[in-house]
Amino acid sequence: MNRWNTQHDYYAEVESDAASAVKETGKWGMSADVSDHLHEMADSMVIYTAKAHSIMRHSREHNAAYDQGMMEGKTFESSGESATYSAYFAYYQDLATAFYAIDEEDALVILEMFKCPNCSDIFNNEEGGMMEAHYRPETVCHGCQEDLLEEDEDIRAADESDQG
Repeated sequence: MNRWNTQHDYYAEVESDAASAVKETGKWGMSADVSDHLHEMADSMVIYTAKAHSIMRHSREHNAAYDQGMMEGKTFESSGESATYSAYFAYYQDLATAFYAIDEEDALVILEMFKCPNCSDIFNNEEGGMMEAHYRPETVCHGCQEDLLEEDEDIRAADESDQG
């Protein structure tokens, strides 16, 4: 069961899985619960020996288990057990690298969230809105939207009094 024909296919899926991790946890960047989630994803990825062999064929992290000191004193009863163990660490390393490469801007797109350009609050579309002011179309949080609407009313009133 080889899901990936090339290393490119493998890493495309790793990046997709990293985006899924952002969506599932609602977080990006370092945190203990995210690390636990990534470990769970790696564990479920290597359930089948054939998939583990495929991971080891395509991952650039063949030595991740050795690099993390996890092979010291370890013995295996079969090559499949060894491949599964090594693939777990290789896939986890690939997934963690892809996950931590997701910056705030990409994470907000994945989460369908916005960052208010005025106050830097992060919100979803129900918590904010698109300003349709005549001079500043932008997506802002609800609090800033109210403030900006007030400012717009003041500007319109001043414009009208200048014209009148």
